[in-house]
Amino acid sequence: MPLTIGVKRYDGSRGRTLADLYIGNPRLVERLQQEFPRAEDLARANLKLSTWVSTPWYNALDKKQGKCFAGINDVVIWLRYKTNNRDLVQSKEDESRLASAIDQCPGIRRTVGRFTTQVIPLYFSALDAETRRRLKDTKGRYARFYSKSFYFNRSLSEGVSYFKDQRDPSLSEMAAFLSDLALALKDRDPDMKAFRKMTQGHDELRMNKAEIDSALAILVATKGRELSRDVLADQAKARQQVNKLFEDLQRDIPWDQLDNHQELKKLFSQTEIKLRLPSESTGQALYESNNWAQAKRTFLARNTIESVLNRQFEQIESKAGQKRQAFPETLRGEATKGVSRSAFNVDPSHEWTRLMMQRNVMIGAGPSSTTAHTLSLLAAAVHRLHPYFMNGTEKNQLSYSVAMALFAFWQRKKMILSLASAVHTWNEVVAALEPYQMPGTIFMPPVAEDFSVDNPAVSAGMHCKVYEYPDRFQETDGRPLFNNVFV
Repeated sequence: MPLTIGVKRYDGSRGRTLADLYIGNPRLVERLQQEFPRAEDLARANLKLSTWVSTPWYNALDKKQGKCFAGINDVVIWLRYKTNNRDLVQSKEDESRLASAIDQCPGIRRTVGRFTTQVIPLYFSALDAETRRRLKDTKGRYARFYSKSFYFNRSLSEGVSYFKDQRDPSLSEMAAFLSDLALALKDRDPDMKAFRKMTQGHDELRMNKAEIDSALAILVATKGRELSRDVLADQAKARQQVNKLFEDLQRDIPWDQLDNHQELKKLFSQTEIKLRLPSESTGQALYESNNWAQAKRTFLARNTIESVLNRQFEQIESKAGQKRQAFPETLRGEATKGVSRSAFNVDPSHEWTRLMMQRNVMIGAGPSSTTAHTLSLLAAAVHRLHPYFMNGTEKNQLSYSVAMALFAFWQRKKMILSLASAVHTWNEVVAALEPYQMPGTIFMPPVAEDFSVDNPAVSAGMHCKVYEYPDRFQETDGRPLFNNVFV
């Protein structure tokens, strides 16, 4: 994926090179000089920017990451975060240390292994025949990590059989398999949908707002044209109905034929309500009385075809105007669906990103939806097989252990995975884990900072917290341990 700024992509081809980027965006050059006044920092920023622009002879083995930004300011913010942040070096080392510690923790590996090799095969056999058939032909994005080789990827059905026969599978291959299985079933298993708990406030975190706005503008224009055609059609229909009403008012329509004259029937019903007559004087009695004859004469004396039409046209235009005014809000979700998520960066102007940057927190792909889907698979499997065979502490331990396995997998395989997308960090995985932990859990890392305390955007519903790094993990159950806490 090439570098995208706004809706223009720079991929190294003619007219879309790094030089074209600089020439066409003098503001970018100016902003870079402002943000990186030291020559060595500016050189480092320009070098990183050059790696974001793919060349026509792009080599898949090179670590060239395509980025996607709404504008020049976002490009500079992300460059500054990536190239001028000494604190991130220590955070990278800490996350690498945690990933290794998790991979070597017997308690975490045993918990994930028991679920993967024993519970998942039973869960798979309980799925409906059509779903099992689909899984025979489905290969997940991480299939190479639990397959014989990179050239022979197991399907998810084959993965179930593989792990069923394994006595000591690696933590990475189990994490890869569970996430693939969860993503394949997330829209097919109703229990997964019922138990799913996603972090809030991150819907557009990995999207280019400029692309969303462009898609929204096209959609608004298209819907606007459709609405204009509907208005014309409604006006033509109204003109026919009003002309028919005035014709019927000047004729004697028998009571038993009133249902064939809807506009006249509607006016008669309004007259019934307005006169507030006793029940015995309504219906056919009223229709055949002088009261209804007088009501028709009064209506014809006070109204013309054009005056009635004008009122109806105003109502049609008013409803259409309300719809037009609401288009930016009602159509945004549809416009967002047509925009691809960025694989390598989050939106630098998003509130979550800004707060994470302020605290020098490691940022990967944002709060992990894959973790949330995988943990909903755990909940669905346990519920479907034995709703009561695990107590609250055991459920906490299982969801925590699988989340830790996912984090360790992404970090330990980062060199390979980052060729295709950014990987999730400690903070992003734990954020997805928190909704799945029951009260009183001993497996949830403590919160170092909760931005909802004094930030309106966060307190309105966005999940935005920083979690502490553990110093180690207890060998028996894998719980996080801290040097300043006695266990």
